[in-house]
Parts: sequence; structure tokens; C-alpha cells
Amino acid sequence: MKNVMYFYNGVQSEEELHDDEVADKLAKDQLMERAGEYWKIVEVQTEMVASDPARIDVVKVFLTGPEPRANKKKPPLQVAPRGGGGSLKIS
Repeated sequence: MKNVMYFYNGVQSEEELHDDEVADKLAKDQLMERAGEYWKIVEVQTEMVASDPARIDVVKVFLTGPEPRANKKKPPLQVAPRGGGGSLKIS
């Protein structure tokens, strides 16, 4: 499980828990649908934080946008975050 922090145009806005497999798919230059708009991932940083009883990975995702959807052929990946909340789409 990883703690994912989202930064929209440089401002931290949301924090969610995602399975490792979902967080590992976040990569630079992908388009991601959040709150009904498309955002471009410009950077992904992963930090390990010591915690009791185990370490926790914190993934910082920096987004710019909103962007127009350039490639409508491939739908974005949609994944529900742990702990409730909306859905996460990655293309």
C-alpha cells in the first residue's frame, strides 16, 4: 500500500491510498483523469518513510493542466483508491 499525494499545478490538493501495482503505473507524460478533467503527469517522486511497524512509501504526483484529451483511442486506466473516494484513471 502506498500513500499518493497529488499536486495540481504545484499545489498539494489530495492524498489517497493506492495498491502498490496502481502507484507503480504512475509515470511521467501520462494523462490522468481526475475530477472530470485530464491532467498531465510531469513528475513522480517516491520516498520511503520510516513508520512503526513498517515503512510506508509516499508517492508524490505532480500534475499540470487541465489538458484536452488528445488521444481518445485508448481509454484511461480506471482504479478505485483504497479508503473510499472517487476513481483514478490513467492513460
